[in-house]
Amino acid sequence: MLETFRACEPLTPEQFSEKAAHVLSELNYVHAFREGNGRANEALVVSLGAPMGMTSI
Repeated sequence: MLETFRACEPLTPEQFSEKAAHVLSELNYVHAFREGNGRANEALVVSLGAPMGMTSI
């Protein structure tokens, strides 16, 4: 799931959004308690996007 993000691979904002949405949907699927994960998921997406220059969601 997270292997779809490669630090050296340049992504457009649209490509990043698509991949991040996939990762988030998979995390929500496998985690039994979907409520309460919003801040953690946001932190994950921000940390994945930061090296690629994506600074906001």
